[in-house]
Amino acid sequence: MVLSAVLLMLLGGGVWSLEQQFGLITLAREGLADAKKGLAGNDPRRGVIYDRNLKQMAVNMQEVSVYLRSREIESIPHTLVELAGVLPVERQRLQEQLERGELRLWAARGITEEQEMALKALRLPGVYLQRDEKRYYPAESQAAHLLGYAEEGIGLAGVEYSYDRLLADRKQHLQQANKPLPAVQDLVLTVDLKMQAVLEQLLDAAETLPGVVQSAVYMLEGGSGELLAAAQRPSFNPNSFAAYRQEERQNLFLQPMLLPGRFRLLFRDAAAMIAQATRGEGVGIWSLNPLDNDLGSALRLWEWLGLGEILETDFEAGGANRPVPMADRLALAPFGKAADYGMVPETSTPLGVLTALSVLFGGGEQVQPFVVKKIVDIETGEEIVLSPRQDGRAEGLPADIVEIADIDALLSRQAEPAPARALIFQDSLLARLEAGPYWRLQVSHLLYAILPAGGENLHLLLLLHRDPKMVAAKEDGDGDHFAATLRQLVSERLERLSMLQQVGRSVAAYVIPEEGEGGNYPLFPEELGPAGDKPTTADSREARPGMLPDLTGFSLRKSLRLLQGLQLDIKISGTGWVVGQEPPPGTLVNPGQEFRLILQASENLNLDKLSKRPAE
Repeated sequence: MVLSAVLLMLLGGGVWSLEQQFGLITLAREGLADAKKGLAGNDPRRGVIYDRNLKQMAVNMQEVSVYLRSREIESIPHTLVELAGVLPVERQRLQEQLERGELRLWAARGITEEQEMALKALRLPGVYLQRDEKRYYPAESQAAHLLGYAEEGIGLAGVEYSYDRLLADRKQHLQQANKPLPAVQDLVLTVDLKMQAVLEQLLDAAETLPGVVQSAVYMLEGGSGELLAAAQRPSFNPNSFAAYRQEERQNLFLQPMLLPGRFRLLFRDAAAMIAQATRGEGVGIWSLNPLDNDLGSALRLWEWLGLGEILETDFEAGGANRPVPMADRLALAPFGKAADYGMVPETSTPLGVLTALSVLFGGGEQVQPFVVKKIVDIETGEEIVLSPRQDGRAEGLPADIVEIADIDALLSRQAEPAPARALIFQDSLLARLEAGPYWRLQVSHLLYAILPAGGENLHLLLLLHRDPKMVAAKEDGDGDHFAATLRQLVSERLERLSMLQQVGRSVAAYVIPEEGEGGNYPLFPEELGPAGDKPTTADSREARPGMLPDLTGFSLRKSLRLLQGLQLDIKISGTGWVVGQEPPPGTLVNPGQEFRLILQASENLNLDKLSKRPAE
């Protein structure tokens, strides 16, 4: 063992010496990267990922780094003085390393475009720039557990992981059709970043409640299965995902959990009502027999709903999102006397619960949660709308059976009313979790809200994990105070979410893809573009809710984006930049009110015509 350790030390020292003298490892890595690019050939590569309003969520940007070659430097002190005038370098450390004769060392990574131009102008001997393509996420931690992350062109989690399979499938399809392969393929997601911001604020508020240590919230559109927003705490920044622990990058909505009692009773009673309706018996809340355990009907219902299964989605496969084995998470049932839950599964994932509830209280229409809406070929403008993958579950019960069973009445009798004609249903559970020889207690709280929003209902599920030791004594037992506070936090945001959903659908045909700034990979998000183009310029002119903003001088694209929160009948006159508007800025508006944008050129333009024009 000693001899082996000595040999390993000598080998490591030799490799380190060769790297310092000749840069062999660096050269090998560069050679492998070039070989990888050569093998890729004309394969389509990952492009921009947009939200449903075509706002950027993931882009490719250039990272420029600076490295030094000691043997080519004419004067170490002079070189470091010049470098320090451009970059925040550690002069003493670099000088010591250079004087020791280290062949190659990094001076800075991720420099700005201004710093790059300044270094090129200095023409310092022995100072080199290296350019690499990096994946950058402008929204940072927002929807990070859905979006995932990629490194060196390979998706490692979330949508980025599924992106590789989508590119491979697209390549195969084009080859079979004898069509040329595009260079870049963009993705459009179902996520709405405006809704995302509301859910992020909700979790920020929920974190202040007693004992909350983890939280997650998802919103799904009934009927379609589109995931509109998803937030989680603790979260992570995919721009620096390696700095976070695996537990922080795991998606809570894909991890199995024990179901609280009220949710299991709700599913049990729904199964009994559907069983009665299937047999042609009279059904009503008054005639419900919760002990009517029709085994076949119940099993078909759970298969129909997908409850208790690990759902296949387009953002969960592989990486940090892979579910933790059940045996390592939940070894014992919750404490206390258990009720008769019939055949209702004891465990499910939060995503499974949300999907089951959206089907059960959405008219019985089968849905499959998904987040990737379409692939866009930026060269031809072709759009390929994707349908969610089907996992072979049953098609569901006939609609007339669902209507006869009157499942909605079951929820309305047990849920609490909320603003915007919403209903809120919630419950907690105390469980013992085991992982190897260790175990701990955890309080899990689920809150479900169903919210009308135009043609389809929105379904929201909020999950909170709490530390029992941190819960106040007055909240032991049924936790009425905690539940009431949480219901208030959710209720305050429901009307806003409903409005955003309806407005987002009404202007979806008129949005134009957001164009990010070119140049180097930024050290900080605010370094994107010149100061005059920063988001704060537009934000400073946004009006209060319900009031028209001042759009003078904005492009049509920016103007439509600022008007998304107002339900207006928009008329457009001319092209170019906005020079006038009717009614004027500051006017309070009513939903459906006519609003006219006057642009600088005289060409007449309407929204139908705008949708056929090329992007500005």
